[in-house]
Amino acid sequence: MTRAIAPLVALVVVALCGACSSTGATDGASTDSSAVAPTFREQVDEILASGPSDLEREVLADYRITNDEYARARDAAKECLVAKGYDVRLPPQGGLDTGDPQDRSDDEQRADVDGCSRGTTMYVEMLYGQLRDNPDGIPVEQALEDCVTRHDVAAAQGMSGAELAERIRQDQAFLSDTVAGTACRTNPWAAAVPARLRSSTGS
Repeated sequence: MTRAIAPLVALVVVALCGACSSTGATDGASTDSSAVAPTFREQVDEILASGPSDLEREVLADYRITNDEYARARDAAKECLVAKGYDVRLPPQGGLDTGDPQDRSDDEQRADVDGCSRGTTMYVEMLYGQLRDNPDGIPVEQALEDCVTRHDVAAAQGMSGAELAERIRQDQAFLSDTVAGTACRTNPWAAAVPARLRSSTGS
C-alpha cells in the first residue's frame, strides 16, 4: 500500500521548526497570536504571505488548527486524488492511504500526491502534527538528533541534527529501512519522547 503522509522532508524544506503552546490536538493553537511561539508565528505569517489557497488561508489565519479544519483539508486532498482515479482511505492516525494503482509508476503516484497536497494538507497537516507533538517548539534538527540517539538508529550515528535534516531532504530513502528510523524521519518529536512522558502530559 502507498501511504501519503505529510513527510518530514517537506517540513525541513519549509523550515517549520516550531509550534505554539496548545491544549492538545482537539483545540489546536490559541487564537491569540501573542500566545504563539515566535518561530511558529513567523512561519505561519510566511505561509499567509506566500499566496496560499483559500482553504489554507482560512485554516491558518487565526493561528489555530482544529480537528474540523484538519478534516476539511484531508477531505479536499482526498477529493483531488479521487478525481485522478485513486481509491483513497483516510487512516485515523492521519495522512492519506492511496492504495497501489497498477497503472501508475511510483514517480507518477508521488507527483499526484504532491500535487493534491498543495493547497490542502501540505502545510495544514504538518502544522497540525506540530501542535500535537511539539508543543514546546523544539527545532527539527534537535528533535532528529534526540530521536536517533534515543532509538540507537545505526544509519544516523555520528551525524548532527543539521546533517540529518540535510540528508533527509536529499534522500527519500534515508532512515526508512528500520521502524525506528522511519518513525524519526516521519515525526521525530513524537518518536523522541518516551510514551510515558507523552501520556503524563496528556498529549
